[in-house]
Amino acid sequence: METQKKIAAFFDLDKTLIDGATLLIVAPLLRKNGLIDLPTLIKAGIGAKVFEHLGATPARVDKVKKIATKIVDGWNRDEMFALMEGALEELFRPKIFLEALELVAQHRELGHEIVVVSSSPIELVAPIAKMFGIDHVIATEIKLDEHGKCTKEFVRWVSGEAKPDAVRAFAELHGIDLELSYGYSDSRTDIGFLETVGFAHAVNPDAKLELHAKANGWKVTAFEKPGKPVDLNETSLVSNPWVQAGAGVGVAGVVTLAGFAISRRVQSAQAR
Repeated sequence: METQKKIAAFFDLDKTLIDGATLLIVAPLLRKNGLIDLPTLIKAGIGAKVFEHLGATPARVDKVKKIATKIVDGWNRDEMFALMEGALEELFRPKIFLEALELVAQHRELGHEIVVVSSSPIELVAPIAKMFGIDHVIATEIKLDEHGKCTKEFVRWVSGEAKPDAVRAFAELHGIDLELSYGYSDSRTDIGFLETVGFAHAVNPDAKLELHAKANGWKVTAFEKPGKPVDLNETSLVSNPWVQAGAGVGVAGVVTLAGFAISRRVQSAQAR
């Protein structure tokens, strides 16, 4: 008998789960600890804007890769994880989209696998995903040297055309039915990623993604409420009583009108 495949919800990170760009949010922490200098930060910001507005070409992808490796070169992975986890409350609590938190809880209630997909280094992405109770992370990974420090070589690059390939590889490995799965992102650079799933959602989309979404019948969603009125648990928001209440009463019984509206969109999409 054929094993039934699972359903997943794939979330971009920046401007989808959180209000802002991960690197810019964490930049003060990195600078304070001597992990990034101002010129590199400026180059990274300019490179990201060029990539976002002009699209991905081999030359631009190569340039972004070089900037990324320059940023993380010499970082100790374990120290970075510890540094990020110590800063989550201060830096990222105010940036969490309330609607995204509710949506993650609803997908979990439906029994879906939940995955964060991001071009940012996994050292930054994994601790943030943990705040949402998400264990599955597809993110850029840098090769480590024998001392556990990042080098200038990639193990995996997750951006542009590489993102859908990474999602398909994850689905194959974990038995995910992509036709029944969901994708959420804000950026035109993620159109290919969103096209890998059956139910694509443009969240706070840029102009090009919004046009593409409307032309293809994708859901367009606005997340407008960053910040949480309760304390974050050290490891996961899922253990927070507020989230348990929202999930425990079922998808149709979430505690806010925004959550209810999102829940209805999830249910209607699943029924298509």
